[in-house]
Amino acid sequence: MAATAHADSLSFLLSHPHSTSPSALPAPPHTAFAAPPTTPPSSTVARPMRTSARRLRHRALLCMTYLKSAHLREEEMRVKSRDTDQWMSYRLLPENLKERIRRHEKYRWHQTSGVDEELLLMNLPKDLRRAIKRHLCLSLLMRVPMFENMDDPLLDALCDRLKPVLYTEGSCIICEEDPVYEMLFIMRGNLMSMTTDGGITGFFKSDVLKGGDFCGEELLTWALDPTSVSRLPSSTRTVETMSEVEAFALTAEDLKFVATQFRRLYRKQLRHTFRAPLNCSSEIVEEQENTLF
Repeated sequence: MAATAHADSLSFLLSHPHSTSPSALPAPPHTAFAAPPTTPPSSTVARPMRTSARRLRHRALLCMTYLKSAHLREEEMRVKSRDTDQWMSYRLLPENLKERIRRHEKYRWHQTSGVDEELLLMNLPKDLRRAIKRHLCLSLLMRVPMFENMDDPLLDALCDRLKPVLYTEGSCIICEEDPVYEMLFIMRGNLMSMTTDGGITGFFKSDVLKGGDFCGEELLTWALDPTSVSRLPSSTRTVETMSEVEAFALTAEDLKFVATQFRRLYRKQLRHTFRAPLNCSSEIVEEQENTLF
C-alpha cells in the first residue's frame, strides 16, 4: 500500500512539473495501522519489575525456610518416636502403657510442635517472661478466693512459678487420700472430680471441672501454715480427665516458697484471705491466726 502511494506521487509530479509544493501532493491513503504508542523511559519500567522480583524472591525464601523447618521438625519427631519405642521395648513395658505413652507424645507434639515452652520462656528477659505469664495465668489465679485480693508482687511470683502441663483422656490426676503435690489450674478440657468423703459407705459425689476451674486447693491452708514442714495434705477427691486437658501446675514447694516470702509483708491481707475459706467459729479462727502469724 505504501508503494502504491509513492507511485501515485511520482506520476503526479511527472504530469505536473511545476507543482513542486508539498501541499500540492496528494494525501496518502488512510492506513489501518495506528501510530505506535509512546514508550516510557526504561528506568520507569525497570523499577517496579525489580521490586516485584525482590518480593517474589523473598516469598520463595520464606516458603523454603518454612518447608525446611517443617521437615526438620518431622524428622525430629520421627527420631524421638523411634527412641521412645526402643526405650519402651528395653523396659519391657506392656502394650497398654506403650499406647498411652505414644498417645501422650502425639498430643504433646500436636500442641507444641516440639517446642519446649518452659525453656523458651526461661530464655526470655525477666520482665517479658513475667508479662507473658500474667497474660496466660493471671485470670486463672484470680478464680481462687484466696488470691483475688492479693497485690501484684505476690501474683507475679505465683504466675512466674506456674508450669504448663498436658494430659490425655483417661489420665488420673490424683486419687482420694493421696498426698497433694500440686495445684492444677485448668485452661482447656474437662475433668471428673469424685469423692467418697473419706470412704464413707454409700457416699459418692461427683463434679465436672472445666476451663477456669482448679483442683488441689488443699495446699492453700498448708502453705500458709508455718508449722507445716514436709507432710503434705491428703486429697479429698479423685480427679480424672474426661478429655485432653491443657493446664498450669503450681507445685507445693513453689506455693510454700511464695507464701513464706510474702507472709510478713502481707500479714494483714493474708489474715483476711485466710479467714475466707474457713467455716468455723471465731474462736477457732483466732487460734489458727495466732498460730499462722
